[in-house]
Amino acid sequence: MTVYASKPEINVREKLKELDYSHVPYEKMPAGSVIQVANATGDNGIIYNTGSSPSLLGSTQNTPYTGSIFPKFSNSKIFVNISFSVLLRDQGNAAAIGLHLYRNGTLLSPTLATNPHEFFNSTGALVGTRAGYTYLDEPNTTEEVTYLLKVHFRAGYTNQVIEFDSRDSVWTVTMMEIAQ
Repeated sequence: MTVYASKPEINVREKLKELDYSHVPYEKMPAGSVIQVANATGDNGIIYNTGSSPSLLGSTQNTPYTGSIFPKFSNSKIFVNISFSVLLRDQGNAAAIGLHLYRNGTLLSPTLATNPHEFFNSTGALVGTRAGYTYLDEPNTTEEVTYLLKVHFRAGYTNQVIEFDSRDSVWTVTMMEIAQ
């Protein structure tokens, strides 16, 4: 004896319309999916001059580049991307600065304080570029997470002038929560 079974056809589009939400629930997103994106932008620049402020030498100072995100899951990773412009000169000498990323006031990515070279200018003339800084973080929280990029001024470079987005350019801090 042969038994035949049949199932009525299903219109997937109609079934999706019956759901009580308009997107896939965050809990159902596969690993590697972007859960959310938060960003901050600005056109406020800052200029540092170690010649007129020698106390900057060997110090770490804030840049304007900061942004916050509220992770939906404590096991998510946060991909941080900071895009900005920087100009660097040192009146005929070399200049060198390093960058540090902080999360809620805690240092995440240290630069060697004695020899930072994320940006280096050996000519003394004005050198500028559009730059980026990226970091993949694991904050392990669903509380607000705030990122801040700081600059470290290498000691010994006494006439440095460093300009961050000082000439009508726009900076962005983009934070993407990635499901695990």
